[in-house]
Amino acid sequence: FGDTFFYSSLEDVDLCWRLQDGGFELEYRPQGRIFHKHRNALLAFAKRRYDYGTSEPILQKLHPSRRKRLDLPGWTLLFWAAVISSAILKSSFFACLAVAIVTSEALIKKLKIIKTTNLGAAEIALSCARAHISFMLGIFSFISRYYLVLILLILPISAYTALIFLSAHIVAGVIEFVVRKPKLNLLAFLFFFSVEQGSYQAGVWAQSWRERIFNPINPEIDLK
Repeated sequence: FGDTFFYSSLEDVDLCWRLQDGGFELEYRPQGRIFHKHRNALLAFAKRRYDYGTSEPILQKLHPSRRKRLDLPGWTLLFWAAVISSAILKSSFFACLAVAIVTSEALIKKLKIIKTTNLGAAEIALSCARAHISFMLGIFSFISRYYLVLILLILPISAYTALIFLSAHIVAGVIEFVVRKPKLNLLAFLFFFSVEQGSYQAGVWAQSWRERIFNPINPEIDLK
């Protein structure tokens, strides 16, 4: 793979996809160990992340049938439409509607799986709510990973939109901080997180422009 990926974190993805396309099965072996040589200097780290980002459009070019997809579940769209409407309009009606949507979704799922589980409607409703929240956090992470660089372009046009993008990035960073539990304070972590995300997506955007392939930053939308 040396002729394709000069600096990449995606050689393993390319290899796995080629094996799968060739009819082979992959097996997960958790006992495997991989050692990485990390760049600890800030500029060297940023350059490495930029180089990694440039490989993503190349991977999409090699595997056009494996286009990035963004699933938009109907229940999730209804739930967040109600939540956002409630926040913007300060309406208790839409807040109640959001609760009703989760309740209806839970009851329908309960009827579908009643013969296979002892979970109650309340537990299923809580699971549905967590799924909707996870979906939104996934959207925030996608914005943070691929669209942070647009904030400077959006800011002169709409400061409010730029603030939304920046808020999504910060939320994604805080979630990473909570999950990873680094030996850094939150502000320091957010700084390095921003450098990492900005450097990687700069590489993605630059190589996408060179290759004229924008799949990595323009996923296929799938309404469900």
